Amino acid sequence: MSQSTRQLPLAVFFSYSHRDELLKDELVVHLASLKRQGVIKVWHDRMISAGTEWAGQIDQHLASADVILLLISPDFIASDYCYDIEMRRALERHERGEARVIPIILRSCDWHGAPFGKLQALPKDAQPVNRWPDRDDALTDVAIGIRSACRRLVEAAALPKAEPAAMPPVSQGSQANSRVTNSGNLVLLASRIYEAQGVEEAADGTVQVRVAPSTSEADAALRGLRGDAYGRRDAVNFAHHNQAFLGRIDSATRSSTGNGALWTLTLKPEDSQRNSLGDMAYNGLSVDDLVELRARLLLLDEKPPRWESARDPMLKTFVAGSLPQLGLESGPGLFPGLWHSNRTDELSFLRRARLWAVFYLVVSEICEHIIDLTLGPLSDGVMDVQFRGRRKKVYSNVEPTEISLKGKCRLTST
Repeated sequence: MSQSTRQLPLAVFFSYSHRDELLKDELVVHLASLKRQGVIKVWHDRMISAGTEWAGQIDQHLASADVILLLISPDFIASDYCYDIEMRRALERHERGEARVIPIILRSCDWHGAPFGKLQALPKDAQPVNRWPDRDDALTDVAIGIRSACRRLVEAAALPKAEPAAMPPVSQGSQANSRVTNSGNLVLLASRIYEAQGVEEAADGTVQVRVAPSTSEADAALRGLRGDAYGRRDAVNFAHHNQAFLGRIDSATRSSTGNGALWTLTLKPEDSQRNSLGDMAYNGLSVDDLVELRARLLLLDEKPPRWESARDPMLKTFVAGSLPQLGLESGPGLFPGLWHSNRTDELSFLRRARLWAVFYLVVSEICEHIIDLTLGPLSDGVMDVQFRGRRKKVYSNVEPTEISLKGKCRLTST
C-alpha cells in the first residue's frame, strides 16, 4: 500500500521462525493495546485456515502489509524461507516506500551484516528480548517502538498538511529572485511548521519553544503533544535554523493571552540509537562517497547510476541510509513532494523547504553542522541548491570531512 493511501488500522505482518513461536505469541499479546485502539491489525501464518493454500496466503498478506516485523533469531537467519523469501520481499517493499520493515531482535545472533542490518532494530539498543532481566519490559519497549513507527507513517502521509505559519507580506516582484539562507522564526515540530515566538537552547541541549497557534487545529495538535493518559510521549522531529533532532516533549504548558493561547514546550534530544551501516563502505564506494550520494539524493533528487539495477539491489539501502526510517519514503523527492503538495508563495515555500532539509541533513547524519544551505531562486520549476556541511568527528586526531554540493533540483515533472 502506498504512503498516500494508508488507512487505520495499519496491517502488521509477522515474519518469524516457528521455533520462536512462544516469543511471537507474547509479542502479539503486548500489541493488544494498539489493536484495541484501532491502530493496527496483525497477521501471521498461524491464522491461515485449514485447507487453505498457505504460500498464497503468506504472499497476499506480505504484499499488502503496512508494517512488516522481522523476528530475528539464529533460527530466522537459518531459515531459507524466512531469510531468502519473506525478508527479501519485505526489504524490496521497504525500499520502494510501500511498507515499513522493523527488525525485532529476539535472541542473540550475528545479524549486523544482514541486508536488514541498516534498519533501526527493537528493543532499545537492539538488546535481544531474551537478554532483558524482565521479558515484559523488553516486549513493552518493542510495542512502544511499533506505536511510534505507526505514528510516523501516519505523520509522513500527512507531511504536506503542515500548519500554515503567518509570513510577512512580500510583493510578487521582490520574490522573482528569492533565495533563502535561513528559515527565519519558523520551527518544525512533530511534522508541523509553526511560527515561533521564541526558541532557547540550554547548555545540556534541552530546547524551549514558545508557539502562539494561529488556528484551533494547531492548538489541538500542540495539546496532543502532552502524551497519552499514562504520560507516554512518542519521539517528535524538531528543526530550527540549522539545528535539528529527534526528541521527546518533556513538558507542554498552555497559557491564555489577550490574543489567544501561548504554548511553552520543552524538548530533550534523544540519544542516537540507529543501528545502521552508516560507517561502512559498500561495493567500491567509501563512507564519504555514500554520504555525498545521500545528500545529492535528498537535495537534488539525483539518483546515482545503478539505482534501479537488479545487479546491485543493496545500493538503494546504503545510499538512502536512515532517510526511509525518518519518513522520507521513495517516490517524489523531498523538494518536489513539498512543492507539489504544499505550494505557496515562493519565499514561504523556500523557507519551509529549507527547514525540512535541515531536519533530514542532520538527523540522517549527512552532517553534524550545516555551514551553508541556500535554496533558490526558482525558475521554470527548477530550484537552485547550494550546501556545505561538516560531518561528525569520529577520531580525535582526524579532522571531520566536509560535504558540499551545488546544483539544481527540478520541482515539476518534465
